[in-house]
Amino acid sequence: VSLPTNARTVAHTGIGAALSSLICIRNDSDEDESYTTRSGEGAISQIDCDVENLALQLLHSLAPFITAMCDHDYENAGLIHSGAVDAACCSLSSNRDPVNTKLGLELFLSIISEVENIGEPMRDAHSSLFVNTVMKHNGFIRRLCATMLHSGAAGNNATQMEPIYGPALSLSEESCANFGSSLHAAVSILFSIAAYCSLTDSLVNTAFWDAFFEKRSRSIKDSSGKQASIVAACAVFLNYLGDEGTGICVPKDVSKLEYYLSVLLPCVRERLLYGLHTAFMEINALSGKCDQKDSSLQNVLHHFGVTQACLSMCTTSANIDSAFTVLETLLHDFPDVTLSAICSENHSLGTVFEMLSIPAESDYNDTKPETLRQFSALALSLAGKQGILGPATKRFGLRSVAIASLSAACLADQLDTGECIEEDLAGSGLSIPTMCIRSLVGVLSLDNKTDEGMIILSSGEAKAISSSLGKKLSEIILARFMKHAEGQDLENDTDPDENDNDVSVTESPEVLLLCALASKKEALSDLCAHGGLDALSLVAAEGETSAILALHEACRGDPSPIIDVEGHVSVMQVIASAKNNASRDVELACMDLLVTLCTETKLGRDAVSDAEFCDSCIEFASHLICSLTSKGGDDLTDNESSVENEVDESEDKKTKKKIDTKKIDTSRILVVEQQLPITLASLSFLTALLSVQKCRENIFQDDKLRECLKLMALYSGPSIVQHAVVLFLSASARYIRKDCTEESYSVHFMSLIFHSVIESPQSGKSKQGFHESNFPAFNNASGLQEECNQNLVHASACSAIECLLCYMTAELRSEITPTLQRLFTAVLDYATSPGKKLERKMRNSGMLICSITSIFVRLLGSAENNVLLLNSSLLNSFIKFAMTNPPKVLPKDILGENKTYWDCALNQCLQCVAVLSIEPYPDVNSFTSWKEIISGAESVPTENKLSGRFQKLSIEMARKRPPSQAASFFSCLRVFIEDSSDPCRSITSKKILERLES
Repeated sequence: VSLPTNARTVAHTGIGAALSSLICIRNDSDEDESYTTRSGEGAISQIDCDVENLALQLLHSLAPFITAMCDHDYENAGLIHSGAVDAACCSLSSNRDPVNTKLGLELFLSIISEVENIGEPMRDAHSSLFVNTVMKHNGFIRRLCATMLHSGAAGNNATQMEPIYGPALSLSEESCANFGSSLHAAVSILFSIAAYCSLTDSLVNTAFWDAFFEKRSRSIKDSSGKQASIVAACAVFLNYLGDEGTGICVPKDVSKLEYYLSVLLPCVRERLLYGLHTAFMEINALSGKCDQKDSSLQNVLHHFGVTQACLSMCTTSANIDSAFTVLETLLHDFPDVTLSAICSENHSLGTVFEMLSIPAESDYNDTKPETLRQFSALALSLAGKQGILGPATKRFGLRSVAIASLSAACLADQLDTGECIEEDLAGSGLSIPTMCIRSLVGVLSLDNKTDEGMIILSSGEAKAISSSLGKKLSEIILARFMKHAEGQDLENDTDPDENDNDVSVTESPEVLLLCALASKKEALSDLCAHGGLDALSLVAAEGETSAILALHEACRGDPSPIIDVEGHVSVMQVIASAKNNASRDVELACMDLLVTLCTETKLGRDAVSDAEFCDSCIEFASHLICSLTSKGGDDLTDNESSVENEVDESEDKKTKKKIDTKKIDTSRILVVEQQLPITLASLSFLTALLSVQKCRENIFQDDKLRECLKLMALYSGPSIVQHAVVLFLSASARYIRKDCTEESYSVHFMSLIFHSVIESPQSGKSKQGFHESNFPAFNNASGLQEECNQNLVHASACSAIECLLCYMTAELRSEITPTLQRLFTAVLDYATSPGKKLERKMRNSGMLICSITSIFVRLLGSAENNVLLLNSSLLNSFIKFAMTNPPKVLPKDILGENKTYWDCALNQCLQCVAVLSIEPYPDVNSFTSWKEIISGAESVPTENKLSGRFQKLSIEMARKRPPSQAASFFSCLRVFIEDSSDPCRSITSKKILERLES
């Protein structure tokens, strides 16, 4: 409406009251919307809507001028006294035209502005008049509530709300006054009415909130659907009020902001939170107990963000008590929806973490900081149990915040008053530190199964957690084990579904976290310094692999910390337990730990040998080894047909018998790849304990083990198994004179085994489809970690023969020496032959040839033994070795430690020649001279070994051989003499030259 220039004068005529009366002729009755007189004398004739609309437009246009009259007569002038409140309420209650709705809302906003800006003396009177007038129009209040509720439900087809407030306002999409839309204007008006009603006398206050919560409606019966709609209305209203900075209800006038934040906003929020809590109580009362399967109610909680709305108020002091009361109800009655809501938004999850670190000195009325921590820890631990916490923290980038907050909260229990600890939010009964630990496991578990221990930790995270929580974590686990030992559950003994009583101690989240931390080297030292080893030891005793592996890592270098907490006893108990149902991985972890303890230090070996379960562990290892030689219950050692030609222990047959390998069914010795680790660990364990007399005696008394070891030494699968067996027998040979008897590990028994090993070219090869693999040869028993092959097996057997040599009979030595000579010649011939060398054949060749030459040196010193070495073939090989000098001419094939062994073997060969050259006739059988032997060695060594085109190729390659290889034996000796870098070789070569040239 276009007003004349004298509009101010028109406003002073009192036309506002007349226009308001004209608009109010139609009554906004609660029962119906028919046009009735105020006195109820009956229906009146239809008023022309155009007249009413025109009146509304005029009143809307004159509103600023009518308000301006308050400056002169604030007691009787203004929109308040002109009936504009009634007019706006009536128009908005009945009008269906969006344009008129917009005009009515703007008119109402002008009224509110007038009330807010009135002078202090009359502000209370105007406010009281305003709310009393508004509360006469219950239909208008309901339309505002319906408009707000429908705006929140928009876009959610799954949530069907009961129309408890009736129809909503007909809104336009245009801006309204200072608001971007008519909807925002309507919500702002509803907030102003709610705020002024809440600050006025109790009757008006009660009337408004009864209308908002539909407590006196006769058309809607009490039902869970009605209460769900009330919950939705409260949630939508709280969400509109959530933005305290630029929200639609925040005053644009900065001077009014403090009053809004400190008085109006908390007042309205408090009533809404009270309504939420009351609605939940009504739902419980209607259904007997809260039905979590009620999809409509859960949809309301999810869609309208009830949990998020309450969380947003839990970090300020104004409404924290009421908000927290609602959150407790939500977590107790609707845990799944509540946890999903917490983990679905960055702000909500961040708020829960923030609640963990509220200072203890904070005073939030009835809600203590530890109560907030308890709620947050419980919610997070439940979310972790459901597997949704870890992915959420990763998705929102809150992982570091979560670790820091939970760690701090876990250590804050000493600041708690203790009043909240006995409370039970959700039937868990867990302490705050325990729930924080479990929440932390949920954060670190990025899959959906935290029970499987899929904890992902970076080195930095492990270091941070162990340094701050190592002691607390250990205390919790130790306390849990103590209670468990007493036959009680640590935390609660009521509901197994809620309290995880059906989960064993080792499957508890705190144990999973401890083991995950212990697996990181960066965290292990902190755990050890704060009692972590005690806890790990107890967990290891339950057969937890990760704890055993952690103890294993901790004992490297210095086993004393592990021994102090009896960690070795724990793993031995797992092995020895009669009720042991441990998996092969657990057994392997235990055996590996025991091997490390027994091999690295005497302290660890003594601790293991003195332990109560040592004999049981020896029995376990022995039984496992023996099981490899049986199939289907038939033990090869008990099969007379397979061992009828074994060593005869009688003195008169001792030198006549050798193990007959033809009658043993070697295909029945099963050593599959899955059995290799535990087999090697068992053999290494027994080998390490041989240095302890009481253990050695126990092992030597096991006849079945002895026979199984014999079979495995000859017929086991991969070379690494055979090598481990030979190492055990070789270690046993050291004690052959003192502890071994003719009935057990006799000289004859072991000599024949070692002889058979080096004699059979197939002894170290794969059987039953095995392939050579690069397994560590010593499996914790040595730091060399050499790759095992046939050369290494033969080298170990030769070392064992060297130990037994002085105890052998002359007949045994005469049988073994030719075999050693053939093996020596075969290794040397391959190394000196033309062509490319295979790495697998050159590997450990130096160790083998050095072991053989060591035996030759041991044989020197008596005429009887010298005879064994004085033959043309062996002497020829000695001279050939010196002339070809493989470690020098094959730098690409012989290198590193292998070269060192080859150099040592060369020196030992020269020592043999130096001693044997005393004899003028080296070959006593044929009277061959030294000159003839040297001449034969200086010829091409491979000419008579190849035929056809290979013969021609060999001769051609021999011509291309390095000069040192084609030089004479004496010239090579002179080179050795002049080389002062190796005094032993130089002096030995000088002796040989003097004796052979004389």
